[in-house]
Amino acid sequence: MNNLSLHILWILLTVCGSAMSCKSSQKTGVTPAAEGEPIAFEVLDEGAYCGVNEQKQVLIRSAAAWQQLWQDLHAGQTGGAELPEVNFDEKWVIACFMGSRNSGGYRVQLRNVWRQADHIAVSLTHEAPGKNCMATMAITQPYILVVIDRQPVDKIQFDIQEVKVDC
Repeated sequence: MNNLSLHILWILLTVCGSAMSCKSSQKTGVTPAAEGEPIAFEVLDEGAYCGVNEQKQVLIRSAAAWQQLWQDLHAGQTGGAELPEVNFDEKWVIACFMGSRNSGGYRVQLRNVWRQADHIAVSLTHEAPGKNCMATMAITQPYILVVIDRQPVDKIQFDIQEVKVDC
């Protein structure tokens, strides 16, 4: 190969490699100080496949509601996972479902949880694959389940941002 061919090959590899790296087009949210007192959360479970096909967000405050949600989450699955133990005298569960999507590459991300005077505020991101992303060709139902300390207010409000991830 001559020198010119090597330079052209190097340029093509550099450009193609840059185009294939993934970048997220994240939007900035409201700062925690403007939203009230931050509430710590721990992720119990998250994934791309579950038995909940509609988009919804739920605050679980009882063991009975938690058991029903866990059954719904694993509907249609054989050998479902064991129900994680949650002490509802001290903790609550926030469950966020994106609903059915026509491919992989989707994700629910819980960014922040705050306590305001009269409610709990939850900030979510629904990530979707951009047009150049490679994704599995399977129906998915992205979700996330988090546990928080029990709060003195039980109303909840969700702020959902839709974000495309560019690949």
